[in-house]
Amino acid sequence: MPQKIHDAIPVGKEEAADYEQEEKATGWQRIVWILVAILSGVYIVIPEFTDVVPVIGWLDEGLAAVILTTALGKLGVRIPLLDAFMRRKSRKKSKNKD
Repeated sequence: MPQKIHDAIPVGKEEAADYEQEEKATGWQRIVWILVAILSGVYIVIPEFTDVVPVIGWLDEGLAAVILTTALGKLGVRIPLLDAFMRRKSRKKSKNKD
C-alpha cells in the first residue's frame, strides 16, 4: 500500500505526466531550425500580391506561421497560449484512447 502512495500523481499535475517534452535541437539541427524560423518570419512580414485576395492570401501566411511555431518549439521557445492549447488537445486525444 505505501508503494501506491509514492506512485500517485498530485492533484493538478496530471497534465505534466501526459505531456511529452520534445527534445531541443542541437548542433546543425539548431542552425537549420533558426534559419527556418527566420525565413518563415520574414515571409509573414513581407507583403505580396496574393495578400490582396483574402482567403488565398491568408493560406500561405498561415502555413508560414505553423512552420514558425514548429521551429520555435524545436528551439525551446514556448508560446504560453499555444502551449496550453496543444496540451489540452493532447490530453483529449489520450482520454479518447483510454
